[in-house]
Amino acid sequence: MLEDEQLEVMEQREAVGVDVDHSRGVLAAAEKELAEITERRDTALTDIDAAEAGRRRDREQVVGTVPADVLAVYERRRGTGGVGAAPLVQRRCQACRLELDRTAITELRTAARTRWCTARSAAPSGADEGVGSVKGAR
Repeated sequence: MLEDEQLEVMEQREAVGVDVDHSRGVLAAAEKELAEITERRDTALTDIDAAEAGRRRDREQVVGTVPADVLAVYERRRGTGGVGAAPLVQRRCQACRLELDRTAITELRTAARTRWCTARSAAPSGADEGVGSVKGAR
């Protein structure tokens, strides 16, 4: 009887040993996968940081060419979650995606001031009402 119990305990110990070995293998594979994913994440974050730094440099160059009053309005709109500026492409405002008619396009081309798109949010105080673009937009 004691031998039977010893054999049973030895079999259980062997089974547990197999389970432990299997679990160690699964853990090692998971740790390897985690390391690979972490490396890809870190590479992506480095790329994002580099792209952001490039965009900041580009922005600083452009900011130097924009009149102070226009820049102030842009920053105010951008700071409130609105679109700071958007291009007008083939009669379509890229901020609100509305297509402008010929009359609106003509008004934009002849406007002496910057115009603001009011489809997404109210125009900043003191700004012209209407669609957003800068004189000479196409």
